[in-house]
Amino acid sequence: MGLKGWGTSLLLLAGYPLASRYALSRGWGSAWLGSLLPVLVYLFLLILFADTLRVGRVPMISRFAQMEQGELTEELSIYTRRLTAIWCVFFAGMAVLTMGLAAWAAPEVWFMHTFFVSYLLIAVLFLGEFAYRRWRYPQYRHASPLQLLRNIRKHGLH
Repeated sequence: MGLKGWGTSLLLLAGYPLASRYALSRGWGSAWLGSLLPVLVYLFLLILFADTLRVGRVPMISRFAQMEQGELTEELSIYTRRLTAIWCVFFAGMAVLTMGLAAWAAPEVWFMHTFFVSYLLIAVLFLGEFAYRRWRYPQYRHASPLQLLRNIRKHGLH
């Protein structure tokens, strides 16, 4: 992530405690403030991934693919750029949905979404993409999802 991306992310993360202090001083409930943390996580991930879609940058999913494939073909470069954009849309949608549930749904609904459904949706996108990629690109090597996570842990996100 570039300096601007990190600056935006740090501003977002620093803004949470400041906004919390302001909201509490105005009498807003701390339970509501706690519901903002998952929204901030999704916004941070959105910024992290979207920053890599700028011209001249290597998209986040392309980085993951390079850990497995080495240099990417044009076909895979296009695919991984689009997939990075899909994850950005997913993170943006999850931030909006989580915020909407925090504002207007019963606390139990927000809790179920935040601590169960959201993880299920992440797994569906992650594993669904893996299955699609194996079907769509059988000519390429495909590490297991577990191996991909190990690669990311080993090499980091940069």
